[in-house]
Amino acid sequence: MILAVVNQKGGTGKTTVATNLATLFARNGADVLLIDADPQQSALDWQRDRPAHLPAVSVIGLPAPNLHREIARLKTKYERIISLFLRSPANRTPSPRRGSFKKSSKKWPP
Repeated sequence: MILAVVNQKGGTGKTTVATNLATLFARNGADVLLIDADPQQSALDWQRDRPAHLPAVSVIGLPAPNLHREIARLKTKYERIISLFLRSPANRTPSPRRGSFKKSSKKWPP
């Protein structure tokens, strides 16, 4: 399953939602990858500060324009992938929605 946590605006809680979903899936035994393509890359800070005794969540920083190239390869290695990024408005480029956003089986917010 691939989940996308996306919003055009910063400060909307994308990282909070994504890290909590990743934690929930990891606690239930899933092999989880959190892809942080948000410019602030707060999920990478979260992973660095996360205590080692908690269930593992893999986190990588990946520029949004590269997501569509990597998502197919990564989905064969992980049960759950959560991609977190700032979605560009329709009149701006580059936008990751052509790649990972369309390939996401679930999108939050809808």
